Amino acid sequence: MAARSFTFIRHGEAAHNPLITAGDKAAGRAILDPKLTALGTEQATALGAKLTESNQSFDIVVTSPLSRALQTTALACPAECAARRVVVTSLHTENGIPVEGDPVAGNPCQRGAPVAELRADYPTFDFAGCADEAQWTTDGRGGSFHPLGVAERLELFRTFLHGLPEDAAVLVVGHSGFWKKFLGQDQKMANCELVERAV
Repeated sequence: MAARSFTFIRHGEAAHNPLITAGDKAAGRAILDPKLTALGTEQATALGAKLTESNQSFDIVVTSPLSRALQTTALACPAECAARRVVVTSLHTENGIPVEGDPVAGNPCQRGAPVAELRADYPTFDFAGCADEAQWTTDGRGGSFHPLGVAERLELFRTFLHGLPEDAAVLVVGHSGFWKKFLGQDQKMANCELVERAV
């Protein structure tokens, strides 16, 4: 599979981020599907203005089903949302299942809402990519998640991206932990940071 260029961004600041940054990791990670903070809303809105000013538009926007990514997509890409060009896939969420030795994986902040609720909140988004148990499931601990770990999804996600129309300009909204593994970055992406990369 030949490398192809895509635009990647991390969601805006969400409710768990300032707690984790301040050292209260337990409290931050305990928030189920955290939503954007006021600052995160400003970051996503500013990103949308920056994209508009630079005449940058996208044929397809791919977003994670976690609320912070969906909210960022809605604020940063209103034209694409209105034109029904948003595809939701759980392939690039954070790790919603516990992993031995990983204190972050499986925490509530890595899990999302049921697809039925998300569809009601984002009626123009295409949720077919996470509408069944193979893509977005639940267990007794609360929240929905992809049933495979991040490492198992990296090539699946690459294949998914390369399956999109070759001439389409694609923006992908996701999460720092996944991007660090997928893009091979040495440091985490900042909130609403934009990176163009061939993968």
